[in-house]
Amino acid sequence: MVKEFSQQNFWSGILNDIRSTLASGFWYSENLEVGRGKALKQVVNNQAENACSYDVNNYITRLIQIGTDIYGLGQDNNANKDTTIWKKTNALNGAWGVATNGTIAATTFNAGNALFVANNGIIYLDGGNGKVAKYTIATNTMEATKYDVANAKGGVVWQGSIYFWSGQDIYVINTTTDVATSMKTVSSEQTIVELVAYGNLMAVVCTSTTTASKMYLWDGVSTTTWVDILEIGYGTVSGGSLLEGMIVVAISTPNKRTLKLKGYNGGQFRNLLTYTGRYNRAGTYNYVMPASKLKAFTGYVYFIITGTKPDSTYAGLYEYSIARFGREEPVNPMTFSIYKTLDFSSERGLDGQTANNDFTILENIVGGADTVERAICATINSDANKTTFFLSSTNTYSAQAGVLETFKLNGGDSSVEKQFHISVQFSPLPAAGQIVLKYRKDEELAWTTIFTETADNAISHEAVNIESTGANLPVCKEMQFRIELIGGAELTGYKYKAEFLNQNY
Repeated sequence: MVKEFSQQNFWSGILNDIRSTLASGFWYSENLEVGRGKALKQVVNNQAENACSYDVNNYITRLIQIGTDIYGLGQDNNANKDTTIWKKTNALNGAWGVATNGTIAATTFNAGNALFVANNGIIYLDGGNGKVAKYTIATNTMEATKYDVANAKGGVVWQGSIYFWSGQDIYVINTTTDVATSMKTVSSEQTIVELVAYGNLMAVVCTSTTTASKMYLWDGVSTTTWVDILEIGYGTVSGGSLLEGMIVVAISTPNKRTLKLKGYNGGQFRNLLTYTGRYNRAGTYNYVMPASKLKAFTGYVYFIITGTKPDSTYAGLYEYSIARFGREEPVNPMTFSIYKTLDFSSERGLDGQTANNDFTILENIVGGADTVERAICATINSDANKTTFFLSSTNTYSAQAGVLETFKLNGGDSSVEKQFHISVQFSPLPAAGQIVLKYRKDEELAWTTIFTETADNAISHEAVNIESTGANLPVCKEMQFRIELIGGAELTGYKYKAEFLNQNY
């Protein structure tokens, strides 16, 4: 008996069930866009680490784009540790330099989501001196002790004013009167992780280690009452963002095995996605959690995710990536995928110093060939004084392949041995495009290459054997495939046949 299965729809994104029989979705991905025509396409970004004259001792942990410039908040060096604004005058290839008058002397930079927000050419920042500082870009003027608020965090523009928090207190900077005022206080059981402008309301997203994490809705006026207090759930909430009129928050379960995205657009929070970490090679560790705030851009929310590195032999090695959730067009279902794998792993704590990781998605790009849609600058905290800086630097595809790993395919029965055949479909290959197909059977860990397709304008490739040797694909009970997209290749589907070898089946 021969069973045939086909998949031309990837809108379901990453699913938890490694043996799923759904006609959409996949088990694992790296550097893939899911969207147009339900296809999978390699992300258009090379990646450079510690690029643009960046020194890890600068300890930049906050990033914002203002016009065509990138500004980072960190310290001047690892000796003085003075709070410092850094600047790149070209979004993708300009060198980092200290902004003119950008250092606040005799201070110590407070990381941990320190206040860093801009509005109308003004940057407000935590000065590392128990004060909020104000930096005017046009005149390169730093007012180091502008407001008397210590340990200021976050920063969001809402209804023409700047909002941030310190401890359990929410502050507003009235940009007309140039005054900072304490407005509202959340429960001592909650720790604020993000402020989200939600139409006429402000959403105060919190996390808690003693009770359920909550979100407060505030009208921006009352100092005594909340519009509503909503329970998010138990676990570590890392951030929130507004997507299609809905507040989306990320929460990790206490055992760090599962990441959930939850959404609120009235009523109560509902579950949007549950993503379970992938096992390491030993099959014993499957940790995952978000390690940054969430940022919305062009129909998706993006965030840095950290978790067990797939197929790693080291139990404590964690991989960092930019994940995204959303849809390219409103008619599409919501999709979750690993959009950008950062070429970096660490033996440090699983959460990667959660509050100290940040990234920005560049909206205004300068510089000819460097013009890239959704280019990314990211910082990953390394230890108490250092960060690693990543930059998506060109619009070529050569640095990192797009990777799709299928479910474990079994033809509907994992108890019977089979002979597999597979064909892969794709958009016409560009001149530099390649499709690489690999497999592993049953409980194998290593991947074996079946073929590499490089012909210009090719649209499909069928495999009945290992083409480099002519050997047949092995007989097995289950087979998993890995499809690597190189040079701008776009996967539109695959189908496989499972020929059951048990005559009594």
